Amino acid sequence: MSDNNKLYRLVFTGNVLPGNSKKKVISRLQQMLHLDKEKASRLVAGKHKQINKKLTLDRAEKLRLLILKQGAECVLLPIEESFVSTQQLPMFIRNGDNSIKQHNNPHEGQSAGKTAVLQPLARQADPQESISRIRKRSIPLSKSTKLKYFFYTVFLMIVEAIVIWNVKPAPQICDCSKLQENISSVTDKVSTVVPQKDSVKQLSPAATKTMEKLRNISVRTSLWFADQSSEINPADVSWIWIQGDIGIRVRDMNDSWGNAIRYFGKEDRFELRSSGPDKIFYTDDDISRELLI
Repeated sequence: MSDNNKLYRLVFTGNVLPGNSKKKVISRLQQMLHLDKEKASRLVAGKHKQINKKLTLDRAEKLRLLILKQGAECVLLPIEESFVSTQQLPMFIRNGDNSIKQHNNPHEGQSAGKTAVLQPLARQADPQESISRIRKRSIPLSKSTKLKYFFYTVFLMIVEAIVIWNVKPAPQICDCSKLQENISSVTDKVSTVVPQKDSVKQLSPAATKTMEKLRNISVRTSLWFADQSSEINPADVSWIWIQGDIGIRVRDMNDSWGNAIRYFGKEDRFELRSSGPDKIFYTDDDISRELLI
């Protein structure tokens, strides 16, 4: 199934974007979603609230950007991930606020006017904009931070090249002095050669592409951890914040078979895992990459 045919939900993280007043954000959400003050306050009360409305990716991203313009932090969640375990997405809850459905079913007399207002705003929104870009407008990166990211990337590439070179098998040296004797002994005997099949498993192009995507995402994730406090525990970090800070969209977290790539944090390391073509985690066809912090 392609990305455009997948369905998504809008999830309020419960936070207000930097530079916005909580009272003003609540007022804007009241006007946009046509909610009373109490229900609008729940959306920025520090807990996750998801809108139980199935949306296509393009429509969901447009609405998310409109909500971000109001000052409320909002992310996308694929429908098939709405009931994942809390170990995989520790910051999410399964109970949605049913009152938000009023936004999805406005009064018929006002629907034409609301659509006319929403559509021009959606055209002005940049579909490539993410939470990290909104934050970067208020907190610009210093030159030292940019240089640190650059050196981290170069260092990881050098380390990976050294590892690949060290595991490369050494060439075998042929003893040519005994070659003629071996040929003579073989010609005096009648032998049958049984060909053996190559036991090395060849990776499919889809698996190779997924492995490359896991490598790129893991490098960007390790750079994110390097920029954080040294006491941070990957098991306590939600992938939502990492994804927003390093600027990875929802569609970029899909493997070659359309499955969502999972983040698993442990005490001193993290793992990125693809369920492979069978769409079931922890089977023989899984593709994963684990890095120490």
